[in-house]
Amino acid sequence: MTSRAFESLDEVFSKFLQNKDSIFKDREALSHGYVPYKLYHREKQYKSIFEALLTGYKNKNSFILCYGDAGTGKTSLIMSLLNKISKKCEEIGCNDIFTSLINCRLTTTKYRILVNLISQIGLPIPSRLNFNKLFQRFKKEIDTKNRFIILVLDEIDRIFGNSSKNAKNIANLLISLSNQLKNTKLCIIGISKDLNFKNHLSAEFLSNISIYLCEFQPYNANEMRYILSERVILGFCPGVVSERVLNLIAVFSAEAGGDARYALCLLQKAGELAERNGEKTITEEHVKNVRKILKNSNSKYNGYCKIN
Repeated sequence: MTSRAFESLDEVFSKFLQNKDSIFKDREALSHGYVPYKLYHREKQYKSIFEALLTGYKNKNSFILCYGDAGTGKTSLIMSLLNKISKKCEEIGCNDIFTSLINCRLTTTKYRILVNLISQIGLPIPSRLNFNKLFQRFKKEIDTKNRFIILVLDEIDRIFGNSSKNAKNIANLLISLSNQLKNTKLCIIGISKDLNFKNHLSAEFLSNISIYLCEFQPYNANEMRYILSERVILGFCPGVVSERVLNLIAVFSAEAGGDARYALCLLQKAGELAERNGEKTITEEHVKNVRKILKNSNSKYNGYCKIN
């Protein structure tokens, strides 16, 4: 009996290594961290941000605030745009446009923001210096010729916009970056799920930096269904996901506030449930079971969609 159990485990492990009989084509394409080349139903926001970037290229005091509920495509759209800019710069041999993406959930002080910015744009400056010396070295290195920096602060509401000393320090850093660079133009993009974030910006900040607002509305069921259908093509083998399953997930996600991450979580975990059961297609029952598990958890879902 024990021997047979080990043989069964060996068979499962062998299939796992060889990826045989998997209903998945590319699991990564189903994760909420995957950045597609094109984000559907976000054309208006893409156009607004791109136009604001062009304005920022001419006027260095610019700040684009992208705000909306979780799962509305804010970070994915910005990352997709940055990827396209970087790729185009490589194609034409442009070395004067720099992009930097910093997650403010992990980077919470003005010193760490500056260090990360310096590191990501590749300036040869040691990080052992104190903040004032580091900032002066940064200005000297970056201002040697005309350049354009796009600095993205994801989850900016975690560190900025309140009355704390740390928030004021970061606000002062951004104002200094905007005003003290002579040859370098700067565009700051803040990403926030706080719908009232713009109301927390200080008068000093508003008087020093031009603000452009870009709102991200929740996806409706039809929009979500289209987005999911594109991910299904990338992530699953043909015939695994039916129209009925897509429609059901789209409806559930719309009921949950139009959160694309929630929809992708339902889709991916329903696929994993079907695969564990040895089934070749995802059924509505798989989706309902996953949704029930998520409802019984401590939150609507968590970022990694861990379901035991």
